[in-house]
Amino acid sequence: MNWLKHLAAAAFLALTLTTSAYAAPAIVIYQEAANTTLRDAFAWGSTAFDTVTGAANKTCYRVQFFDPTNTLVATHDLPGSGANGNAPRTDSFVVPSGPSGTWTAIRP
Repeated sequence: MNWLKHLAAAAFLALTLTTSAYAAPAIVIYQEAANTTLRDAFAWGSTAFDTVTGAANKTCYRVQFFDPTNTLVATHDLPGSGANGNAPRTDSFVVPSGPSGTWTAIRP
């Protein structure tokens, strides 16, 4: 099942996370790389640090970020270690300036 991450922007970019009911990996968003302070709004030009939890080590997760016009802006590949079990994957996304609206990140 795909998970969705919605980003809404006006003067700030707000993140709303939706995860699948089928035990899909979850995403949590932080304001810093140390992953200590959860955050759901980001100014243009700032970095959103996301962690995919429950990610299978033998699976590479691709995250694609789309702007409000549904244009692909960035693609991030988050490879696993290849070992058994699960481990979090850390990622970051620099919020570009413009356009305002709902941004979407999906795992295709």
